[in-house]
Amino acid sequence: MTAVMANGNWDPALSRLLVSLEESRQILPSSEEEFGFLSELLQSKELHALVKVHNKILSNGKDEKFHPTLSNSMQIALEVLDVVAPRASLKEEFKEIFMLLQRPHIQGLLCAHDAVAQKDYFPRLPEIPLEVDEDEETVKIVQLVKSNEPLGATIKTDEETGKIVIARIMHGGAADRSGLIHVGDEVCEVNGINVEGKTPNDVLKIL
Repeated sequence: MTAVMANGNWDPALSRLLVSLEESRQILPSSEEEFGFLSELLQSKELHALVKVHNKILSNGKDEKFHPTLSNSMQIALEVLDVVAPRASLKEEFKEIFMLLQRPHIQGLLCAHDAVAQKDYFPRLPEIPLEVDEDEETVKIVQLVKSNEPLGATIKTDEETGKIVIARIMHGGAADRSGLIHVGDEVCEVNGINVEGKTPNDVLKIL
């Protein structure tokens, strides 16, 4: 751990997580194998590289000059191929662009561009199937990756039932992007902690 912490290029968030993990080692009910796995994960170069890329995308996205002019370059490339294909044998330039747009590296680059332009790089879980009776109560487990940004949702106590429910979803926030949290949803647990009988302020502290 010392070598990692001494590295000035190491992401501070990962360093704080690693320190917190070591400080909690004796009080959390986890095995040495689980601690070892988490420790190795937090120190891995792969995770560090992913965090750096994620942070770079977020920081550049705040600058208007980096905003994409379009988000469907893959579709446009396919349309260009349809137009160029019949002419590929007529002119060398047509053949060159026809071959270039079919290269895996170019298609991968365009795919990555569209994913960033559409902000399709945030963690998402698959939708919950709704094949249930209308009067049947369902429970969904939503997992969100914690970052420096707020959850983007407000909660309140339902006046009739006394339950904690989602009152509002902020557009573009983590809750909104997940697609799994909706206004009116009842909050049953947070990180395994039952919120029954708690006030919205109590739940916010847990969140």
